[in-house]
Amino acid sequence: MTNEIAIGVFGVVVAVIASLLALLRLQEHWISYRATAEALKTEKFVFLTQTQPYDKEDAFHLLVQRVEALLSKEYTEWMQAMMKPSKGENTL
Repeated sequence: MTNEIAIGVFGVVVAVIASLLALLRLQEHWISYRATAEALKTEKFVFLTQTQPYDKEDAFHLLVQRVEALLSKEYTEWMQAMMKPSKGENTL
């Protein structure tokens, strides 16, 4: 009898966790975050090795512009995701 209760409780916990993950879209946000982090890492190494496009005199200025563009894109996508109603929400 206690095994049946434990299995039932475990099933409810799994269902609640799965629902929260779907509701908050954590996997989508994590994938976007990691893509931006990897792009920033790539920019860093390309800058440090002074390969194209960072092989010119204004390399630091270009780095700042490109990093700011990546961060702005990430922030914009995050804000749009936060403002977008969930599929289950009623929009009037």
